[in-house]
Amino acid sequence: MKIFMLLADAAQEVNGKLFILGGGWDVGSSPMPTMSVAIKAEIPWTSTNKKLNWSLKLVNEDGNTITDEAGNVIGTAGQFEVGRPPGHHEGTPISFPMALNINNLVLASGRYEWQLEIDDSKESVAFLIR
Repeated sequence: MKIFMLLADAAQEVNGKLFILGGGWDVGSSPMPTMSVAIKAEIPWTSTNKKLNWSLKLVNEDGNTITDEAGNVIGTAGQFEVGRPPGHHEGTPISFPMALNINNLVLASGRYEWQLEIDDSKESVAFLIR
């Protein structure tokens, strides 16, 4: 599975397309009023029509999971299923776009990474807080 990730000021998914504002940054400051993680996964034909598990978590440069003031892990998880549209050429991967928006993130200076897992596939996108 191919996974593409991009940090943005804002992002949303509408009708299978990603709309990205201020995309491609990798240096920010804290607190961050908004941050978006834009994701496009190319789901293999053989992984369509079944439930796929995914999770996204924030880790620091040492690989430790970041938590909020209440001790909750900063991240999210869920399931999705991508169906095969009529007339789609057999064997062709199917795109699955996602936009995850995070508000009011307060982080200490350092390097961070959003780590995404979709079943056995992993990808990450890193950024620096000054």
